[in-house]
Amino acid sequence: MTTRRRRSVPIPGYRWLFVGALLLMAIVAARMAAIELGALRFERAVLIAESAARQGRQLDVRAADRLLDSTGTPRSALQHELRARVHLLLAQQIRKPTDRRAALRAAREHLRAAAALRPSWSYVWAELAEVKAREGSFDAEFMTAFRRALALGPHEPRVLRQLIGIVLRYPDRVADALADETSVILPRLARYDASHLFLLASRYHRAGWLCASRFLDADTRLICAQRGFEIDSGTTTP
Repeated sequence: MTTRRRRSVPIPGYRWLFVGALLLMAIVAARMAAIELGALRFERAVLIAESAARQGRQLDVRAADRLLDSTGTPRSALQHELRARVHLLLAQQIRKPTDRRAALRAAREHLRAAAALRPSWSYVWAELAEVKAREGSFDAEFMTAFRRALALGPHEPRVLRQLIGIVLRYPDRVADALADETSVILPRLARYDASHLFLLASRYHRAGWLCASRFLDADTRLICAQRGFEIDSGTTTP
């Protein structure tokens, strides 16, 4: 008695293609998850470094180099933005002018790359305007970055605070050119947190100008009056 051998049924070609596609998708997903996890760790390290800087502790240059090398070549807008923030931290504590300019230049290039990868990210545009201002370059790129940040993040307090900070620090360079934008930013920030707005203006010795603006709400006017500032004189620019 002979036994019949079972013939293996060949798997159609399209099934192999389907299996291959699933494997490729799994590999890509794992790679993306690894990149995202690395970016999250990098972001946490940057936040810790920024917190330390606010407390007066400096970021060690070697530690900064290790931080920048930890994620390899930046591939996403977030990685570029985080690298820019590290360079900004270094620029704040570097004393040698040439090294400070190099740090700002590196931050600018990373922010440009981040804006190219994610053009709708309002905070990247605000940071780019900040870096350009620190470089003393109030050119067309600065104006574009400032206005794009405001257009993309008109109700984001973090973006608005960064933009008004530029106006407060460099009134002689941007007051006239950004008068319309300032008239939009002030009342919105005042509605979010009038006390914080007043403290921000006081930090740059511009509380008098702030209180003289006619774009403030009742809460901010009350704070100004309590501190002895004249309010609503009709002045609208720093």
